[in-house]
Amino acid sequence: MIRRSFILISLLAILYGCGSTVKSALSPRYNEFRPYTVAVAPVIWKGQAEGEDKNIAQLFREMTADKLRAMNYRVLPLDAVDDKVRQLGPEKAKEAGPKELAADLNADAVLYIRITGWDKDRVATYASLVVGAAFELYSSGAEMLWRADYSTKESDFRLEKKPLELAVIKIYEPRVQRFIDAVFSTLPEGSAPAQAQKTFFQWLP
Repeated sequence: MIRRSFILISLLAILYGCGSTVKSALSPRYNEFRPYTVAVAPVIWKGQAEGEDKNIAQLFREMTADKLRAMNYRVLPLDAVDDKVRQLGPEKAKEAGPKELAADLNADAVLYIRITGWDKDRVATYASLVVGAAFELYSSGAEMLWRADYSTKESDFRLEKKPLELAVIKIYEPRVQRFIDAVFSTLPEGSAPAQAQKTFFQWLP
């Protein structure tokens, strides 16, 4: 009976995936800076290829921007950030730190996303997907305000190959959304500066 229970628990662990804790650090001076306007830089993915990888990187960036907006941050349009990166040129963009980007974009902070893992594994009726990423938020003075590292693994057993691959590997949007939600649970909510709030409500009688 004990052996049967152990096997059942093991199978449930495999079916529902393996979670982990978000490793994060918040600067003691975060409240002093209180960034509001954030520029989300293009995703960094070493050895990134075209096609699916490019779509995944863009999904991470767009979902991050949406999450920040939901947390009351003002997020600069991604196109505006991309235009600035293009103006700098590929080499200079790599060398440009958060201080230069924040100054050029008139942002309080710059957020960098680096994908550290996207490993797919499929054998017969088993499939798994390991996702890892690091997030770093820098002030306009290039001081790190917050960072988070996270890695998760989800797996499943199915009798049929296609539904299995579709459930774990191909349909990854909900997985990325859960990932983003977990990461940003470690970042304080944003709040508009008093001057920005006054400007927003100045039309009221």
